[in-house]
Amino acid sequence: MKKVLMSFAAGFILVGASATSASAEDYQVEDGDTLSAIGQEYDVSVDNLKSWNDLDSDLIIVDQTLEIDGEDASGNEAEEAAPQADQAEQEEDQSADEQEDANAEETQQETDDAAVENDENEAAEQEDEEAAAEQEEQNAPAEQESADDQAAAQEEESNEDEQGGDNDAEGETMTMSATAYTADCEGCSGTTADGTDLDGDEKVVAVDPDKIPLGSEVHVEGYGDAVAGDTGGAINGDKIDLHVSDEEEANEFGVQDVEVTVK
Repeated sequence: MKKVLMSFAAGFILVGASATSASAEDYQVEDGDTLSAIGQEYDVSVDNLKSWNDLDSDLIIVDQTLEIDGEDASGNEAEEAAPQADQAEQEEDQSADEQEDANAEETQQETDDAAVENDENEAAEQEDEEAAAEQEEQNAPAEQESADDQAAAQEEESNEDEQGGDNDAEGETMTMSATAYTADCEGCSGTTADGTDLDGDEKVVAVDPDKIPLGSEVHVEGYGDAVAGDTGGAINGDKIDLHVSDEEEANEFGVQDVEVTVK
């Protein structure tokens, strides 16, 4: 390599070469030169020297002519690559932001659609409930009338049965097994089957309605005149239960056979 200290001319040539390294020129290899040293002198990379001169290795020989473009392609490529990388990164970030915005917008739209659908469903349910209530209100009078008619028919049928029973049992005298009960006891309701409130010594007897119709007037041997106004779960057939004023009297009465006459 040419050294600056060798001579003023050599130094002038090298300084001139360094000053004009930005333009293409040829360099003749001298004894002791290396690609690394030449690259440092011309401020270019070894890779560029090899690329400009089609070199497969770092080996150079004396008097070999090397082309020097004066521009470090690797540096330029790095400088050019950096903005391109930055731009690519910015574009990637922008794309990610746009995708995130799109996802957020889609999610918001789905939420809005769900809210609208929910409101529509609630409105439809409200309309159905109002229609059902209106229909029920319209049907109520007819249903009440039907219920009243049914109750009246049942009551009429019951009265007919009782009247028929009266006709069958009227004037009949029969022997019946009699017991006694009282409303003056714990847990007793004091109200008979026909709605009579027992609060004293009323003459009321419990009968089997199929045997003696409710409401019939009867005469019971040893008890006197009474009204068949009550029933009982154990009073079936030829059995009768006499109301007395208190529990002690009922226990004393026990079970007796009596003559019962339907008036």
